[in-house]
Amino acid sequence: MRLTSRLFGRMLLSVGLAAFLPLLSIVAVALPFAYRTVSGDAFRYAATLSDGYADKVASRFEALAGSVRTLAFAFSAFESIPPERRRGVIAAELRSAFEHQPDVLAAWAQWEPGAIGDDPAPYRGTMLSTENGAFDATWYRANGSILEGGIDDATYRGDFYTIPKASGRLTLIAPYEYSYTGQASDQVLETSLCRPISSGGVFRGVVGFDFPVSLFDGIVSSVHPFQTGYGVIVTDAGTIVGHPRGALVGTAFGGGTPASRRASLLASLRSGKGFEFELAGPAKSGDSLVFFSPIEISGIASPWYFGLVAPKARILVPAQSFALALAGLFLLGLAAIAAAIFATARFLSRPWPRARGAPPPETCPCEPRSRRAGKSASWRSPSTAWRPASKARSPAWRPGWPSGPPRSRPPTSSSSALSGTCDSPRTAWRSRPRWPSSEG
Repeated sequence: MRLTSRLFGRMLLSVGLAAFLPLLSIVAVALPFAYRTVSGDAFRYAATLSDGYADKVASRFEALAGSVRTLAFAFSAFESIPPERRRGVIAAELRSAFEHQPDVLAAWAQWEPGAIGDDPAPYRGTMLSTENGAFDATWYRANGSILEGGIDDATYRGDFYTIPKASGRLTLIAPYEYSYTGQASDQVLETSLCRPISSGGVFRGVVGFDFPVSLFDGIVSSVHPFQTGYGVIVTDAGTIVGHPRGALVGTAFGGGTPASRRASLLASLRSGKGFEFELAGPAKSGDSLVFFSPIEISGIASPWYFGLVAPKARILVPAQSFALALAGLFLLGLAAIAAAIFATARFLSRPWPRARGAPPPETCPCEPRSRRAGKSASWRSPSTAWRPASKARSPAWRPGWPSGPPRSRPPTSSSSALSGTCDSPRTAWRSRPRWPSSEG
């Protein structure tokens, strides 16, 4: 019994190690790889969401930019209009385009002094002109009506005029506060999308639209990734343009980050490419990842960005769930393999039953003579072992033998045992009794 237990333990150990070690090696490699793969997929999914929302904002920008480009192209052909009618015709076309843009606060076209081809002196201080007589057409909305506005010489040289003039391309101005009525109570945080007007390779002026930064609040408020995430819109200088918390609009994004990381953030925003930024959060919710996607507008060199903010722990939930499910399946498989190995080892290590007709170990003729000495040689042949002793087959009758049953065989003496004879089929002829002949 002890031998059987030792055999069972050895088989269980050897087979178990042979099965479990490769399996453990595979799981040790596959589980981290699967976790990294699913985590990467989650990050790519968040980046794809950010790209999608950035495209929505960009499509709205493109609609406004298309109208500005059309006006700039139309105004560049001003020379086809008689000089005395140019101001009126251009102002009327500008108002018509403005009426079809209900989300725009104001539409304006400002020209260099004398660029429209007339003498600016007679127009000083009049409508559709600045204080020095340069042509300026401005239309804005107030209380549901479209009104004609003006501009002073100081504002005339603002960024919305000087930057497009210097760059010669479509420009998106950083947010600023402005009042069309001149009253502080009417100020609004807005931005301008403007383009230079050129004719014959000569700069003539700038045309543009003004619209509030709240134009994209609907898109920002609809973003709820990973249950607790949100979306933001920031400029290339890091200023928040859109945020679910309106009080943060106009402030610097990531203002609480260290100076070195803040500099890295600004450098990435000026690159014009998408990137990720880790934003420190409260201890309760943990850090967040911000997936920045550029709001690409044709002709804009420095685009704004849409940022998708999501807690890092929430993003990794699918990866963690997958890892737990994979670990659970591994444990179930491990239990099933262990049960199979246990059952197999127990079956192979149990004592096997003696086959029918097999000689007992102590009387087997294959044993050494020293072990068989002194033992009974009454073993019966396998051919008769299945029969009862009373019906054992007697030797066949031969001619010359006396009639009647043969005499019983004398018991085997110790000398015959020592001589190595036994009743096995191979040695039975040696101990066969000699019968007297019929003569004697």
